[in-house]
Order: sequence, then structure tokens, then C-alpha cells
Amino acid sequence: MITSLRSAILALLLMSPVVPVTLLGQCTVMITPSADTICLGGSTTLTAAVPSGGALSTVMGGTNNHRGNMFDLTAINTLTITQFDASPMATTDIAVYYRTGTFVGFENSNVGWTLIGTALGVVPIGGSTPTPVPVPINITIPAGQTYAFYVTSTNTAVSLNYSNGTTLGNVFTSDANLQFKEGKGMEYPFCAGGSPFSPRVWNGQIHYTIPAVSSYLWSTGATTSSITVSPTSTTSYTVTATSGGTCTQTAMVWTGNANADLGPDTSYCAGSPLTLDAGSYTSYIWSNGDTSQQSLSQAGLMWTEVTDAFGCIDRDSILFTENANPLVALGNDTIACGPGFDLNAGNTGSSFVWSNGGSSQIETVTSSGSYSVIVTDANGCTGADTLNLQLGNPSISLGNDVTLCDGASATFSVGAGWPSIAWSTGDTSSSITVNAANTYTAQVTDNLGCNASDTVIVVTGTSPIAAFTVTGNEGCTEATAIALPQVVTSALWLWGDGNTSTGLNPAPHTYAQPYFGDITLIVINDCGSDTVALPFGCTVGLNPATEWSLSVFPNPNEGHFQVSIDGLSAGDVRIEVLNLQGQRVHASAFVANGARFQTALDLGDVAKGSYFLRVRSDSGSATKRIVVQ
Repeated sequence: MITSLRSAILALLLMSPVVPVTLLGQCTVMITPSADTICLGGSTTLTAAVPSGGALSTVMGGTNNHRGNMFDLTAINTLTITQFDASPMATTDIAVYYRTGTFVGFENSNVGWTLIGTALGVVPIGGSTPTPVPVPINITIPAGQTYAFYVTSTNTAVSLNYSNGTTLGNVFTSDANLQFKEGKGMEYPFCAGGSPFSPRVWNGQIHYTIPAVSSYLWSTGATTSSITVSPTSTTSYTVTATSGGTCTQTAMVWTGNANADLGPDTSYCAGSPLTLDAGSYTSYIWSNGDTSQQSLSQAGLMWTEVTDAFGCIDRDSILFTENANPLVALGNDTIACGPGFDLNAGNTGSSFVWSNGGSSQIETVTSSGSYSVIVTDANGCTGADTLNLQLGNPSISLGNDVTLCDGASATFSVGAGWPSIAWSTGDTSSSITVNAANTYTAQVTDNLGCNASDTVIVVTGTSPIAAFTVTGNEGCTEATAIALPQVVTSALWLWGDGNTSTGLNPAPHTYAQPYFGDITLIVINDCGSDTVALPFGCTVGLNPATEWSLSVFPNPNEGHFQVSIDGLSAGDVRIEVLNLQGQRVHASAFVANGARFQTALDLGDVAKGSYFLRVRSDSGSATKRIVVQ
């Protein structure tokens, strides 16, 4: 698994344009690591070196032969050719020539060729082992250039082995520093006037040396041949070496990064363990026996051991505190009475979320329903509870206090549907009708057993009577008015000259000049209002305020008398008798069929004294004082 991972990463690096590569025509540098795989925190030493020399073999097959061969050598990196090993067929003298550039075109002439030297009596080793030719070559080929060489037997009776080739100038073999190309077979000297044999592959070995390294430069900035590195992740390191030319090479250091980190010590709420993640590794061992990447928290100390793809191991531990969830108790489902009911979630200092949107510890609700709360304490732990509430909150209204006028009655109702109704009168129906002054109370009970009550105060009263007497002085410049005693909320006198007075018994009114006209009294109480106008003009006594003629006979009387009215229009007639305190002692109603109306009244059951007789109809009203003896 490590090898496949390394190969995948290397493939990615080789595709990246920022990774240096060996440049053609420069020297060859090699980086040797003391370890190419380390764990986080470890180190490795990278050593760079340029090979000091080498030997490039062609082939030792010997499928053909002739006196010698011409061939081209191209230097990839600057190097010096030091010696050739050949494959002679017998003991012979061997000469070595060279020229700058290719041999092609220079096969028949020694022009441009230089004789390096001749080895005498070279004895072949035989078989597949090349035979050294003791001619020091010492020809340096600069990087990227091509030199031609001519290796030949000077004995025309002895040949050197070579093999048939495929394409003239084709690179037959090479290494990191040198290319050997297919050439031609020769007579001696050179073609000796004949034609070369082409293509042919010289059999032998070429020895060369590389110039010494003069400097190193690492991607880290170091300039030594070796560096020690401690990468925290897989990293590439590049070195540039100068050895005749410059060359660059890159090496990878594969770094295992087993770094288990479970985070700081923490806490969790009971029943809600946390999920621990050890990160992405190849294997896991937890203190609770788990072997997967994740594990659930447990109270106390927990640890994990992880191993990565490079075999690196790391451990980490964490201390967990398990916090209890808040206990929330709203109580049993209940039935309660009242306009509101307090739900208390307890746990002072926590935060609260009620199902009705509330956020306080104590929530007052005003209707039946199911209520729940979620409580979150200072540790972030939660608790919840629900209470089903039936809340009775009955309500009745008997209305405003009432004044009953002139013997009227009033009806009060609590509405229908109450399981139990109790009135202060002893009634149990939904409504009662009363005509007497009193305080009346009703109490109802709903189907939850909750009570509601209301009270109304009833008072009685009579309609006001605008009856008064008026006297004046002889010059008709002063009027003294006395109204019928009664309970009123207001009394207004209109004297006829634009002036007014208030109160049932106002101060005498003085006119600027003799007055002949009406004086009007307006009285108001809770039962209504009444208005009477009496003429004034030096006449004293009670007079009707209309064109009626009202007479009582006899007057004084013993409670039995005749009432006569002239000037009526047909319609209803109401007769009332009031005592001097304004209290009604008699009331009767009749229907008038003509302009004259008469009726007999019997007041035998009233006490002796003075009374007011008031007659009302659609056409007006009149008041007269009577005396019962």
C-alpha cells in the first residue's frame, strides 16, 4: 500500500510543471537518501553525487568483420574518452583516429582526421570479453557535441569484429552521458580506394570520465553535497550540480503524518455523546475497543492510536465530563380556576422556550391547552416537560346599576348553559325580573367547578314633575317661584327676559320693567325630565301652562272630588297626585274622546294635607293644588 501511494504521488509530481527535470547536455547528478520514508518529526540525509566515469558497451556478437570501423559518439554531458576496448580476431596492431564532427563524407581521406596513437601486438582476449586497446585517448567531448572515431587493424591480414547494423547514424546504445551510433566498416588505411560497408556496429567498449563537481545548490539554499531535512509532509528536494556543465535532479522524501488530535478536554450532556473523529488513517485503536475512524464519547479519559500509510503511529487523549440534563417538572395534568395559571419550569438561571412563545421561568397562561417547555442550562444541556391544563374562567355580567322609574321592572340574565346558577333572591333560573330597590347577586358554576359572580344595584325613582307656584308684586316687576319638592339632578328656571336661575327654590327674580309672559321650569332626574310654563303678570297661584281649563270640585275635599278639563284633544290622559315631597300617591290613565273630560277620583286612603294634581296628555299638561281635609 505504501508503494502504490508513493507511485501515485510521484506520478502527480512528474506531471507538475514546477518539478525540475534533468536537462539534455548537462551532467548527471544522483541523489541518495538515507531513508526515503520518514515519520513526522523524523529526518533523513540526502546526498548528491555526479558519477566520475563510466563505460558504454556496444555488442560482442561479431556477425561480420573487416579491418576497422568508423562511428560517431555524441556527449550528453561533457566527458572525456579515455580508452577503447576492441574485439580483434587475432594479434594485431591497432590504430585510433578521431575528428570533430561526424565521419560521414570523410571515409576515404585522412583529411581532418588525427591519429591519436597505435598499439602494437594487441592480443585478443576472445569470447564476449572486450580486449583493451592500450592507446590513451584523452579526447574531451563537450556536452551536446558529436566526435567521430576510426578504430582499425593496421595488419591487412587481421580483421576486427563488427556486426551488421540497421540504419546509419542510428543510436545503437547509450547511457546518461554518452550515445554510440551505427557507423561503417573500413579497409586499411581508410577505404583504401574502395567502398565502405554500411551500416556496421563496432564491437567493443568505450571508457570515459566525467569532470569533477565544482558546486552544489539545493532548493533549501544549502551548498553542500549532503543535507539533512525534517519535512512535515511529503516534499520534493532539488539539487543543481556543476560538473563541466550544470545538471538538476529531484528526490522525494515521503513523510508519514500520523498526528492524532482529539481536541481539548470537554464535556457533553447525558444521553447526547459527542462523535470523536481521529482523522483519515489506515488503522485505529480506541481505549473503548473501537477500531474505526470515529467513536462516541464516554465519561472519563479516552485515547486513540492511529497508524498512517507509512506505518507512522501517533496517540492522543481527551478527558470528558458528562453533565446531567436539567430536571423539568411542570407537575401532573391539572384542572384550575381563574383568569390565569402559573407554569413554573424551575431551574433558575437557565433559558426557557415555551410552546406558546414565552421565554421566562414562570409562564402565566390564560386558556386551556397542552403546554411544553424546553430548558437549557449553563452547560447547554436540555430538559423538557409537558402539562395538559384545563382552565376554567367563567364570567358573567349583570350590566350597570339600574334605576327603576314609576314602578317599572328590570330583567337580569347570566346566560344559558351553566350547570349551576344561584341568585341572592333564591332563584336558580338563568334570569330574574325585579321591581324593587335592592342589591342583587348571581353566582354561576361551570363544568370544571369554577365560579363566577356579579352584583347589580337597583334603586327606584319617579319621573320629575315641573310643578310650581309663582307670586308677583303689584308692579309685575318681581316674581317669586316655589317648585314642587322632589328629588332632581337639575332644575332650570327661564324667567322670560333672557335670565335663568337654578335650584328648585331660586331667589326672587326682578325684572327691569313690568313683565307679562311665561315663566318656565325644567326639571331633570334619573327617570327623565319635565317642563312646565306658567303665565306671569301680576297673577298669583297655580295656573295651567296650556290653554286647558282644569278645575277640581270640591277643593278642599275629603279625598273624593271631581276633575274637569276643557280644551283637550282626543287621546290618552294621565292623572297623577303627588305629595309635597314629590312622591306619587296616585296615578290613573284615561282616554279622552272630546274637548271636555271629567272623572271622579277617590283619595280616601291618603293622609290629610296639601297635594298637587298633575294632568298630562299629548296636547299639554297642567298642575293644580288640592287640599284633603
